[in-house]
Amino acid sequence: MSLIVSNKHEEDGVMNFKVSGINLSIANALRRTVLADIQSICLENINILMNDSCLNDEVLKQRISYIPVKILPEDEYKNFEISIDVQNNSDYEMLVTTENIKVFDKRNKENIDSSTLFPPDETGNYIEIVKLKPVSNKCAEKIKLSCTLEITSYEKNSVNSVVCTSVFSRCVDYDNLLKIYKEKYNIPDSILIQEDESVLKRKLNYEDYQDCNIAEDFEFEFESIGSISNSYIIKKALSILINRLVDLSDNITLRTFGTNIDINILENTYTIGNMLLESIIDEKILFKSLIINKDANILRLGFGKTSSVYKIEDVKDKINNLIDIIKDIDTKFSNYSEE
Repeated sequence: MSLIVSNKHEEDGVMNFKVSGINLSIANALRRTVLADIQSICLENINILMNDSCLNDEVLKQRISYIPVKILPEDEYKNFEISIDVQNNSDYEMLVTTENIKVFDKRNKENIDSSTLFPPDETGNYIEIVKLKPVSNKCAEKIKLSCTLEITSYEKNSVNSVVCTSVFSRCVDYDNLLKIYKEKYNIPDSILIQEDESVLKRKLNYEDYQDCNIAEDFEFEFESIGSISNSYIIKKALSILINRLVDLSDNITLRTFGTNIDINILENTYTIGNMLLESIIDEKILFKSLIINKDANILRLGFGKTSSVYKIEDVKDKINNLIDIIKDIDTKFSNYSEE
């Protein structure tokens, strides 16, 4: 089955598209990579110089570190100095937001508009950081701090994932779904044509619905937290998968013992290992198993005859086939966006 990318669209910040002609492990690899392996920029090295607010320093640091920054890791993020210096001299409670953040550009030696890195949401509101109480008999509450921009990822802290949604599901054969529904409940055609897929999914049990899944067709849904575009995230994830597969192909080692071989999958663990496991389909293989623990990351294959045992070139061919598939997805995803 040829690989096809279709139904690509973005609405309300959610990217949806369909990929036909791939197996489950490739679909799951894309989901896992988007969720956990995309780097982003965050606020770190927070130095609180003054904090009169009701939040203690550690809680305040935590809140600030969670603020998304709209700048890519490839950009010159080191050129910016970030600070907050706000005092509430009014008789009313003051809300300190990302609008109050000062961004100093070291190249031009001047402050720039903070909305460049910390834009408001669609309603025009900024992210709330802390509240400063009105002036009292004691003093006016003040907050003053500085911090830096650093590269981070989900591996460092799970809160730093660039997406809030990263899911996929098998596509459904709607005609077959209608057929099963009609036979099970004896529904006349006049009523049947009014039912949509979501209604049928609720009415049919899990086994019936699973029978209508299309094996190699998957629908994806991704939603960025807002600091990085959905298209960038998906293309970056595909690039990461390609680079990891190339690295595995260049540095692969295997150990042969009898009719079995152990393929060392380096540090790539489950995501890459499972892709390779599912891509190796050969009637000469009696069993295959992915073994991942603190001592080893290996893919073990068992053959019926010594003469059938894979050589390192055979394994590289399987990896290169995976690389071609991911590159094909990347190309067709990019081309589809230009239509």
